[in-house]
Amino acid sequence: MNQPYLFYNCNSFDVPICSYFKNCLEIAAVTRNGVYLPDVFSGPAAVNLKYNASQNRGAPATHLFFNNYGNDVAWFYTEISVPEGADPLYSYYVTNGFNGGYLGIQVNSPTERKVLFSIWSNYSTDDPTQIPPDYTVKLVKKEAEVITKDFGGEGSGGQSSLMFNWRTETTYKLLVHAEAAGDHTIYTAYIFTPETNKWNLVAGWDKPKNGGHLLGGLYSFIENYGSNGNDFFKARYGNQWVCSSTGVWTEIKSAYFSTSADPAGHARYDYGGGVSGQWIYMFSGGFKEMNNLPKGSLVQRNSTGTPPDINFNSLPNN
Repeated sequence: MNQPYLFYNCNSFDVPICSYFKNCLEIAAVTRNGVYLPDVFSGPAAVNLKYNASQNRGAPATHLFFNNYGNDVAWFYTEISVPEGADPLYSYYVTNGFNGGYLGIQVNSPTERKVLFSIWSNYSTDDPTQIPPDYTVKLVKKEAEVITKDFGGEGSGGQSSLMFNWRTETTYKLLVHAEAAGDHTIYTAYIFTPETNKWNLVAGWDKPKNGGHLLGGLYSFIENYGSNGNDFFKARYGNQWVCSSTGVWTEIKSAYFSTSADPAGHARYDYGGGVSGQWIYMFSGGFKEMNNLPKGSLVQRNSTGTPPDINFNSLPNN
């Protein structure tokens, strides 16, 4: 929007430019005595008008869903870079998502950023206090500075947070390992920080009643968990690989795009994604760009062709 247009107690006005991202209209009641606002969008000019009538003011989430790589995926590796200016408050950039958990980086306040790794219990409840002992996700190991706790409200389980002031325009490497232990699975997360030039342990969690399953249902996503959907969110995901328990690497070069935007429940149109060389990117919020990628679209990046050079035996064990 080049300049604001202010209208008080008027019946109608003209929008000089018909464009989704060049015009911003904010409507507020003159007083707070009423219980509702009237339908202000009507007439021939409003026939094709698109706007969000829901109470959800967050930016729509965007997702990348990856192919099924079989039952022997023991390692899931991802690199991420967040562009400058695309890291507002209340953002969660999930890099390594899988059936039963997820790993990524967050912006929690003007002074707090973290690496977050969570594992769901297989007991269905939003209240962690209701989980029976034989279904409880238990901490196995963690970095000394990592904070752990139970979580609920979206299913329940164990959560680990490593406070880390990650930076934009910087590539971080994240890794999740799954190891069968009878009917249990041990999930462990790591992050490689270029600031220290080393791998860092986040935490390892023991998930019971899991059938010893390894990593499946792989995905990445961007989430705005606040109500600041006027801000712009974007991240680049690249050089993603999976590795079997026998050490065979397979590159992830394509993904199916999805979003939580919905014409009825959360009518937002400022989301999308695409490919830039060896990166797949996603964006949402900020009313900067129109959706350029329909749900279900297949996106494919250029191959790097070189698996990560990781000595699994030298990863920190704490």
